[in-house]
Amino acid sequence: MQYQEKCERRSARNRLQSVATLLLLLLTVLPVFFFCGPPKPREVPGTVRGEEPIPPYNVLEARLKSEVWGERSGAILEIMRGEYRQAVPELTRLLTQDPHPAVRQTAALALGDFQARAAGPAIGRMITGDTETGPDYLMDALARMGDPANARYVLPMLESNRDVLRLKAVETLGILKAKQAAGDILAMARRNRDRDKARTYAMALGMIGAQQAAPYLIQLASREPAGPTLAAAYLALGRVGSAAGVPVLAAALTKDFDKGRENAVAALVQIKDKSALPRVFPLLEHKDAAARFSAAEVIAGIPDADSGPRALTILKKREAPSIAPAVFVLGRLKYSPAREEIEIQLSDASAPEREALARSLGWLGDAKSVPLLIRVLSEQSGEGRYGAAWALGVLGDERALDPLRAAAKSNDRKLALYATEALGGLASPAALGDLEAAVNNRPEIRYAAVDAIAVTPGDEAREILEGFAAASNSDLELQLAAVRALGNRKSPESIPTLIGVVDKGSTETARAAMAALRNITGLKYENRSQWRHWDEMRER
Repeated sequence: MQYQEKCERRSARNRLQSVATLLLLLLTVLPVFFFCGPPKPREVPGTVRGEEPIPPYNVLEARLKSEVWGERSGAILEIMRGEYRQAVPELTRLLTQDPHPAVRQTAALALGDFQARAAGPAIGRMITGDTETGPDYLMDALARMGDPANARYVLPMLESNRDVLRLKAVETLGILKAKQAAGDILAMARRNRDRDKARTYAMALGMIGAQQAAPYLIQLASREPAGPTLAAAYLALGRVGSAAGVPVLAAALTKDFDKGRENAVAALVQIKDKSALPRVFPLLEHKDAAARFSAAEVIAGIPDADSGPRALTILKKREAPSIAPAVFVLGRLKYSPAREEIEIQLSDASAPEREALARSLGWLGDAKSVPLLIRVLSEQSGEGRYGAAWALGVLGDERALDPLRAAAKSNDRKLALYATEALGGLASPAALGDLEAAVNNRPEIRYAAVDAIAVTPGDEAREILEGFAAASNSDLELQLAAVRALGNRKSPESIPTLIGVVDKGSTETARAAMAALRNITGLKYENRSQWRHWDEMRER
């Protein structure tokens, strides 16, 4: 199932976010404050914090009283890093009394991180009452604080003339789960006459799941032209769970508006009202391909006992445009009575949509389809091979091992990629030699091969990954992929290799290695010196 989900997303690897270290933050704090306010300190998984030890609280408390505002702000950042919650009274004083806006901003963020709810009203009043302090920072502080009662201070920002502030307000209201503000937001929306702001209100109402807003959203979706506001209205109808919105959403599937169609599909699936099915089933035979596949997604996302037979009836017509969406539905619904018809059509080398037909057999999950899929995979040409490779990876049947190994060596890049990914579905140690060779010699499928090695059990796979992680001549992306794979495997035997990367690797690979070590050991060390010390103590 993990392989299937990975293939559907078509993401070869995840990239860790890179952020500046706290040391760099402190070195650059003055110019940043002058031009755009204080940096927002955030916890980012895998981030390497500054390696300097955190000063004791009494030292930082003295710095909070410095006459230099940069010193005060820097002390607040260190207080956050050290989680010195005893600073809350002093931070509250700085929030309300410090003459410099950057210090007030940083104090607000710290109070938010510490969830000092008593300071919420003071931060909230500053959003509109303190023209020097950035409202986006203050809303961020309230979001971190997590008190829904503070939503009332955010509402005025929904009417801001700055898009970025309106969107920040929407985000904050969503984080606060501010359902109690739904009535106020709806009243503001009904008074509004600005199209851009209407989008903001739709987003806000959807974000907090304001069910009472459904009539307004339906009206908005019915009158708006194609554009961001219409797309937001569709999405919001799904988030508020409006069954009454099904007709307008179903109609959106045939409109020439891609983002609106995408949001309408998501909304219909989220609502899961079966009244949508009679409206969208005829679209499987629509003249527009986008409408056909959008309808297929909706049908597959709203399970119903009648959907399988109806889709099979459409498939049996063998009309080329409707074959792929029909088998998509049948596969996703795992409607096993369709297997025989799908196999009959796939067996015909001249049949249309053979890639989709083969792929659907993978979704159905019946091992009886394996021999046919192997035959299709072994054909000399044709798109059926791609679907067969994908399906064999999902089925994970050992009979497909050698055919997939052969296909992974193909000069057809797409076939080689699909077959390599499918080898990950089989997770057979017998394929490790081929996969390692692909990493070294086939850059176009390198990361698919790393992923396949990563899910293969046993010491041999682990040692291959360790070799890529430790090799100083490996390219950065390959090292990172290998390090992350080792972290996901959670094998204690990989600790020495990862410690070596921490000790000698680049900043980016060291960050990844520390994240992997945290994943394996459960320890929370976040800088090189801590991991070196832990490793030294471990070996004694």
